[in-house]
Amino acid sequence: MLKNVLFFVDLLRMQGFSISTGEIEDLLKALAMVNPQNKSELKAVFQATLLKSSGLKDSFSEIFDFYFTDDFLRPVPHPGVKRVDKAHRVNQALKQAGIYREIEFSTREKEVLNSLPPEVLQKLYEKIKQFYPNQIVDSFPLLEKTIRGVLKYYQERMVLPEAGVGGRRKDLFTANLKDLSERDYERVEKLIKRYAGRLNARASRRLKETRRKKYLNLRKTIRANLSHGGVLFRLKYREKKKNKPQITLLVDVSASMAIYAKFALSFLFAVARSLKKIELYLFAEDLEALPLKNYNKSLLDLKRLIEDSQQWGRGTNLNQALKSYLNIAKTRRSLRRTLLIFSDGKTVQFAETLGELKKICSQYRDVKFLNPVPAKKWQEDTLLKKLAQEVSMIETNSVEHLQAVFSKILS
Repeated sequence: MLKNVLFFVDLLRMQGFSISTGEIEDLLKALAMVNPQNKSELKAVFQATLLKSSGLKDSFSEIFDFYFTDDFLRPVPHPGVKRVDKAHRVNQALKQAGIYREIEFSTREKEVLNSLPPEVLQKLYEKIKQFYPNQIVDSFPLLEKTIRGVLKYYQERMVLPEAGVGGRRKDLFTANLKDLSERDYERVEKLIKRYAGRLNARASRRLKETRRKKYLNLRKTIRANLSHGGVLFRLKYREKKKNKPQITLLVDVSASMAIYAKFALSFLFAVARSLKKIELYLFAEDLEALPLKNYNKSLLDLKRLIEDSQQWGRGTNLNQALKSYLNIAKTRRSLRRTLLIFSDGKTVQFAETLGELKKICSQYRDVKFLNPVPAKKWQEDTLLKKLAQEVSMIETNSVEHLQAVFSKILS
């Protein structure tokens, strides 16, 4: 809980809130007096201890609702409902294996442990049985780390039960977006917010490097002087990192790409504040420029964006879209930056498309073709094989893939 509170305070500071150490201490004392799973009580405590101006109330509420989602605040089980304490069962399994030490699980870890499917729990118990007490080497720390690692994996990736029987599970982080059902969409949006928030926080820290050569970068200095036996002849200073990146994104919104486009735009909007400039175009039968100044770059505006689009759900003519884009690029030289094309490559006039793609690759320093078709199928498809030979193509069909793409852009 403490780690999550401090991370939330960091988010507030990044948005311009002034918060002192004393105020954080007051906050922690107040949190001990309320139910942390009651969202309204939690919000009232944060406002009372951290909010100094009523003018910042709306901004605070937006950040609070973004971070403390319903998924984060799990409801407390009803007292009348009897639940099996699986944390106790794990510690009992340790004793049966001859390890007379207990793992102190946090409240959140207990919740995750209680939600694990039987087959995962069975594997944990089998792992415990494999560890035998050793008089020379203490095996308990390694075992504890293994169990906590499993819990962290399921907690961060929001693994959910899949429809049907048999106890099968579906990992929303790595799942192909087209395989999701509509009931999963809300949770995927929350997952996107979480990972985009981490990317934004990391990008913000990197941009805070000082402009002047004022502070010594000790790590780089030591590495630069290893050849001198550790004598610091060459000093290395912290320098300002590169500016926020600028990108141009062409998104295929044809019928076969609609679901991928929706979540790609969700991720783009979520990391928008870490990008200096975004040029966004939608295409299907032709190219459609999308002025983001008409939108707030929030997920709430995504539905309106889809409704406003004249291309959404139509057939694909990537050749025509690239031609239209090249005509725009002639008069807008500022577009010579990182270019992302998000499409499955299923288009008419494929040969002409390759020709237009070659022209674009010669004009841009960095062109990446994000393709939701699994990479293992590219060699089986003649057209995709040719496409991969002309441009740097990246498999992009899950939240994990989107996170990796934007992580590289923001690094």
